Amino acid sequence: MLTISPFSKLKIFISEKKDGSIDSPKQAFELLQQYQTNLSICYFHHLHQVDRHHCLQRPKKKIEEVWADAAITNQKTCLAMKVADCFPIVLTSQTTPVVALIHAGWKPLLQNIIKLTLLDLQLRHNLLPGNVKAWIGPGIHSCCYHFKEKPIQADWYSWQPAIKKIDNTWRIDLIQFIIHELSQAGIKKNSIINFDQCTGCQSDSFFSHFQANQSDSISGRMLVAAKLM
Repeated sequence: MLTISPFSKLKIFISEKKDGSIDSPKQAFELLQQYQTNLSICYFHHLHQVDRHHCLQRPKKKIEEVWADAAITNQKTCLAMKVADCFPIVLTSQTTPVVALIHAGWKPLLQNIIKLTLLDLQLRHNLLPGNVKAWIGPGIHSCCYHFKEKPIQADWYSWQPAIKKIDNTWRIDLIQFIIHELSQAGIKKNSIINFDQCTGCQSDSFFSHFQANQSDSISGRMLVAAKLM
């Protein structure tokens, strides 16, 4: 498992293919236990909507399960979820002890989950976008994310810069869209870190649901977790 600290007082965990498919909160907890002690986790199951869960008290159980597409905490609780192409986005600040973990699949992005989560940080934690730092994890890039059918977002003005048609194939650049959304919301460009790993191209290291459907590659899920230190 990869462990990185893109910002001070924050640690991010990303499982790799060699760790096996992480499909349950129990598996996530057991893997994280190998890297942390006295750990409690808030594990959220995706709804592919814009529901956000606020974990404002440390969970009484070792594993708290919720249903949402983003989780926010000001506690030293580990936020955790599984992904396999959708982008994990972590939002935090050097001035305010809070962290948010977002499941940025195309459906939540279509429903403005980034702006809504930033609004939560502003209203509940008095954290302005100009003081937010953002990290974008591994996900499927436009080099691998392509379709024969026209995406429904293609006619939306805000999505058009991120969608191109090349040789009768539609390509969606979710990274470009995410960075644009973060910048438009007020986050400074030098406060945005892109991990820049494509789950499609790096299928030896990461699980890719899209690639598994296109080929005979193994299907599975990766754990992504974030914790205040």
